[in-house]
Amino acid sequence: MVTVIKKGIPLSEMIQKLNKLVSKENRGLQSKKYSGKIKAQIDPLSFQKNLRDEWK
Repeated sequence: MVTVIKKGIPLSEMIQKLNKLVSKENRGLQSKKYSGKIKAQIDPLSFQKNLRDEWK
């Protein structure tokens, strides 16, 4: 997001714009809502070990 602060605007307006920007919460990925949703057929650790051993 871009906030434009032009030269010569009052200090109160500048502070208001910056506070508005800081007060917004991060809308990133919320991975907790997907936790435990996919049921794996195999053990994840053994799958990872097999993938790492493939290139040998």
